[in-house]
Amino acid sequence: MLLSRILILTILSAVALHQAFQFLHTFSTTQCFSRVVPSTPLHGLSSVPMRPLVEFNFSMFQEQYQLPGIPLLVRHFADEWPAMKRWQDVSYFGNLCDTNFTSKVHGMTLKEYTDSLSRLEKQINPIQFSNMIELGEMYFKHNEELFYVCPALWDDVMNFKTARQHSSTPTTTAAKMARFLLTLFEVEWMPRDFVWGDWIQAVMWIGPPGSKTLLHYDDDPLSLLVQFKGSKRVRMWSSDQSILMYPQRECLSLDEYGTRFSQFKGDPTKMTKIEKINFPLLSTALYLDVELYPGDMLYIPSGWWHFVSVLEGSVESSVSVASRSYSTCEGMSYFPSFVANWIHSIGLLDMRGFCLQPSYLSN
Repeated sequence: MLLSRILILTILSAVALHQAFQFLHTFSTTQCFSRVVPSTPLHGLSSVPMRPLVEFNFSMFQEQYQLPGIPLLVRHFADEWPAMKRWQDVSYFGNLCDTNFTSKVHGMTLKEYTDSLSRLEKQINPIQFSNMIELGEMYFKHNEELFYVCPALWDDVMNFKTARQHSSTPTTTAAKMARFLLTLFEVEWMPRDFVWGDWIQAVMWIGPPGSKTLLHYDDDPLSLLVQFKGSKRVRMWSSDQSILMYPQRECLSLDEYGTRFSQFKGDPTKMTKIEKINFPLLSTALYLDVELYPGDMLYIPSGWWHFVSVLEGSVESSVSVASRSYSTCEGMSYFPSFVANWIHSIGLLDMRGFCLQPSYLSN
């Protein structure tokens, strides 16, 4: 009798765990927000829609662009922000912020890097500057923590007021419980201000001409790329063409939540003959090109692939920030990734390569 009860309890526990896993997997891959896969490539667009700032408001943006999953370019979006003046000399960041903040890529502190970049801008002529390809390896990028170790930067960008209209503060009991659950699996790079705050994330890129961000997509409910200094070219492919983009089978890094890179590591705007042979589908994919200038904002819908490069032939380096925001539900959909990262950080298991493929990519 006892063995029968133990067996029944074991079976019921296994079923409950399986159901819980299925729920968590479904919850995490749908991520609580509407992700649109166009029925026609690029929604039938021949160029990125553009609206003047005087016509822009959050309700219009949400209804006509965010929810339908359509990109949008707004010229002069940030012209009146303090950052447009303060950030023109990149040494500003090193002087203002914690000098011990170090880039993950090249190991330089922020001050060392921005001081070097500022000197190069002043001493080297445009042709030499744009041809120093090795500087691309110095791209100071993906620094979600910078705004938290240097909170004065929030004032420079007017607190990203547009993204903040989509964000969530923990006001309800359920929201506070969700935030507390995250703290159980907190790792060093996840700031307490973010966990208990309104879930606004600012991802900064600082780099010289020729710097590139590899071909990838982001699973963010709202991501607004704002250009403050220099110019960038963005090539974009809609999410319906994922099969042509050679998605990486595994995530490259545990802290790349919601990001999937392509197996193609070159420049899709100027593919070599060998690259076209090795990645034939990529060269057939339809895309949109857009150039960003200081003050411009580009909305990149969730799941849209993009390749970003700082325009060459310029004497200016580039400074841009992606402001991302999440509701509590959207943020909690990344919970399995938080747990995997924590397991890896304490040395329990090697979780490198862990990621959940969003449901829309398999449809």
